[in-house]
Amino acid sequence: MTIIFFIESLRSGGKERRLVELLSYLKKNTAFNLILVITKNEIHYSEFNALQIPYYIIKKKSKKDPFLFFKFLKICLSLKPNMIHTWGGMVTFYSIPSSLLLQIPLIDNEITRAHERLNKMNFYFLVSKVNFFFSKRILSNSYEGLKTYNIKSKKAGVIYNGINLDRFQTLDTIDDIKNKFNISTDFTVGMVASFSKKKNYSLYFEIAEEILKTRKDITFLAIGGPDKDDPSYYEFIGKYENHPNILILGPINSGLESIMNVCDCGILLTNKLNHGEGISNAILEFFALKKPVIANDSGGTKEIILNHENGILIEKDDRDLIEKELVNILDDKHYAEKLGKSAYETLLEKFTVQRMGREYIKLYQSFQ
Repeated sequence: MTIIFFIESLRSGGKERRLVELLSYLKKNTAFNLILVITKNEIHYSEFNALQIPYYIIKKKSKKDPFLFFKFLKICLSLKPNMIHTWGGMVTFYSIPSSLLLQIPLIDNEITRAHERLNKMNFYFLVSKVNFFFSKRILSNSYEGLKTYNIKSKKAGVIYNGINLDRFQTLDTIDDIKNKFNISTDFTVGMVASFSKKKNYSLYFEIAEEILKTRKDITFLAIGGPDKDDPSYYEFIGKYENHPNILILGPINSGLESIMNVCDCGILLTNKLNHGEGISNAILEFFALKKPVIANDSGGTKEIILNHENGILIEKDDRDLIEKELVNILDDKHYAEKLGKSAYETLLEKFTVQRMGREYIKLYQSFQ
C-alpha cells in the first residue's frame, strides 16, 4: 500500500507532531510505502529526517494558489498512491480533484480544534464543508471537534493523539536543565504553547505576577515561539526580559521533554474567545512525565482531564481559583504525585502512539 500524506509543513505544532509520531510508527510496524508532500520547506523534527521517508515540496505562489491542484495531481499520476491522507483544510481541498479523477480514497484529518464560536460564514469553514463532502473518511482528534462542525455522518470518526513514550526515556537531568537556564528556585511551572491569539498568555503572566508578590520560590517558564499575526511575544519579551522568576524560552525544537520534566506543574490556558483545543499534545506530554496539569475546559481538553482526578480543569478563567489550585499542587507533594500518577495512567489507557497507530492501520486496511 502506498499512502501520500499531505500537510503544509512539519514546523513545530500539534498536528505536525502527531503526523511525525504516526509516520514513525508506520515505518517501524508496516511495509507501507510512505510518501510526504508539503507546501513549505519547513521540517523542524529531526525524527522525520531519520525515517528517510521521501518527500516532495510543491510551493505555493500565493496563499490560495490554484496551481497546487495540478502540482499535486502530477505527483499522484507519477506515484499512483492507494490512499491520500491529508492534514489541513486547504491541502485537503487541493487533493479533491486527484482523488476524484484517479479514484483514490481521501482521508481528511483536518479537524484539530473545537471552537464553539467558529464562524460558519468564514471561507475556511466553507472549504471544510466541501472537503467533508468529497472525503471517504473525516477524522477529528476529539469528539468536541465533530460537534463543532456538526458532523453526524457515518464516515466521521475520532482517533486520539498518540504519544511515543520513547521520547521520555533519555532525559537531561533536572539539575542540568536548571543550570542551563539559571533556575535556582525550589519550584518550576511551565506553559508550553505558541504565543498567539489562541492562547491566553496574558492570564498566565498575571497569575505568575500575583503569586510572586508573596513568594519567590517559583520560576514560571513560557515555552513557545511567536505567531506571525500576534505581536504579544515581543511585548512580553520586553516586559519580562530581566525578571528573575519569569523566563520566556521561545521556541524549543529539541530537548523539549527535558525542559518540561523540570516543571512541577504544567499549565495550558486557551483563549476561549478565539480557539477551542482539540487534544493538546502539551497536556499529554506533561502526562507522560507524570506531571499534574491545570487547564481551562476548552474543547477536547474535557476529554483528557477529569477534574481533581488526573489534573485540574477550570470551567471559567478564574484567576484566583487557578492561583489557589497551583499553590495547592506545589505545596502538597503527595497531592501532586497522586495527580501525576493518575495522569500517566490516563495516557497509557487512551493516548499512546501504539493505540493511535493501530487505529490508523485498521482504517487504511478497510479500503483494501
